[in-house]
Amino acid sequence: MLSDCPPGFVDLEVVLPQIERVMAYGGPKNFTGSPLPGYSGTRAWLHESCIESLAQVEKELRQQGFRLR
Repeated sequence: MLSDCPPGFVDLEVVLPQIERVMAYGGPKNFTGSPLPGYSGTRAWLHESCIESLAQVEKELRQQGFRLR
């Protein structure tokens, strides 16, 4: 999908935008109260092998009135 993802990975926001991404480790609202090293990005990468399964889980949860976050 995006060229700057590692090989075999895609941007979660691009392939499954209905899933809300929570990137708490990159900011002060996590269990440490401070941003953690290595979590400065705002993107979540997902391995290509997970897309179909995760999309199916998301669909089933939505049918039950829930959503993935």
